Amino acid sequence: MKFLYLGGRSPWCARALEALLATGQDVTSVFWGYGDPKPQKIEDWEGDYILSFKSPLILSQNLLSNVRRHAINFHPSLPCYRGIGGYNYALAEGKAEYGATCHHMSPTIDAGRIIFVDTFAISADETIESLTDKTAEYCLHQFHQVLAHLIAGKKLPLADAEWTGPLFTRQGLTLAIAEE
Repeated sequence: MKFLYLGGRSPWCARALEALLATGQDVTSVFWGYGDPKPQKIEDWEGDYILSFKSPLILSQNLLSNVRRHAINFHPSLPCYRGIGGYNYALAEGKAEYGATCHHMSPTIDAGRIIFVDTFAISADETIESLTDKTAEYCLHQFHQVLAHLIAGKKLPLADAEWTGPLFTRQGLTLAIAEE
C-alpha cells in the first residue's frame, strides 16, 4: 500500500508517522506548518491513502482525486468546531467536554463522513496547551485504530455523527482572540 502522511509540527505528529512507518508500507511524509510554502512535491502524488494528522494543510481537489482508497483527516476537535481554533472556542464558551474527530476528507473543509468521534471532560483548570495535548492523545489513538483497519484490509466504521456549525477560519480566530 502507498501512503501520503501529512503532519503538523508537534511531537504528536512525529509519533503518528513512527506508527505508520513501523507497518513497513510505502510512505511519503510531509510535515507542514501554517506559513510554510506549500509543498509542491505532493501535488502529483498518487497512491492508496492520505493520512492527515493534525495538519493545517488544505489539500487541492487534484491531490484528493489521486487517492485510490481513502483520504482521512484526524481533526483535533468535535464536529461542532469545523476548521481551526476549536480549543479556543470550547474554553471561551465554558464547554464541559471536548474531543477528536476522525473523518474522510472531501473538497469541503471538515465536511466528509465521520469515522470516529471521541469525547472527554474538560477539567476546571484546563488551558489551551493542556487541551491541545489531551486532544492530540485522542487523535493518536484514532490514528492507531484507523491504521489497524487499513493494514488488515477491514472496512472503516462510520460514526453516528454529523458536522454542525460554521467553518472557523484563521482570520475569525485572530479576531476572537483580539476581543478577549
